[in-house]
Amino acid sequence: MPPIHAIIFDFDGVIVESEILSGRILSQYLNEQGIKITPSDAITRFFGQRLRDTMPPFFAEQGRAMPPNLLTDLKARDAVAHESELVAVAGAHTFIAGLGDFPRAIASSSATEVITRNLVKVGLDGAFGTHIYSAAKIERGKPHPDIYLQAAAGLRVDPAHCLAIEDSVTGARAAVAAEMQVIGLLAGTHILDKAAHGALLSAVGVHRIARKYNEIQKYINVSR
Repeated sequence: MPPIHAIIFDFDGVIVESEILSGRILSQYLNEQGIKITPSDAITRFFGQRLRDTMPPFFAEQGRAMPPNLLTDLKARDAVAHESELVAVAGAHTFIAGLGDFPRAIASSSATEVITRNLVKVGLDGAFGTHIYSAAKIERGKPHPDIYLQAAAGLRVDPAHCLAIEDSVTGARAAVAAEMQVIGLLAGTHILDKAAHGALLSAVGVHRIARKYNEIQKYINVSR
């Protein structure tokens, strides 16, 4: 494999434990709309993707019109939950601190302001400098490779020399399509069946599976 010159992180479920909160909130919201779905099923179906991409077809499947304020309502509920409950994924602080000045970026489906706010919340503000890239600002979100390619270009590193860390199948597809080296991280609490989810990630082309952050270190050398 080519040497690693930069690491590109997904955000939700990789750096912060937001997926478990968002799954609960989305489930509650949909139940209020008369659509029964459990938090775990909501996470399985929707995590790693932009709600603006997933909600319209989902409501169409249900034969229902999507509530006009759905995206703003969910954003507001997420913000309240993040403020009171959000924590970092286990091992994220130590791993990121251990990178020193090694080039790194975030490539996320979340909005830039949400990423920035949540980095502050978990004490990682400043850890990525200006290299925070949001698919909310581009035409095509994950599973398309665009956001990963944008992050690599921002770092001025060839995608083949980038290591992407992903937790979702959708995000993994994006990183693989960008022709990066990809590690599927299973450290988030939203991944209940780690063996099964690891198998799904491997099936879409992830090169390595790591159950915890400390397992990633053996695959990279960040000394410069």
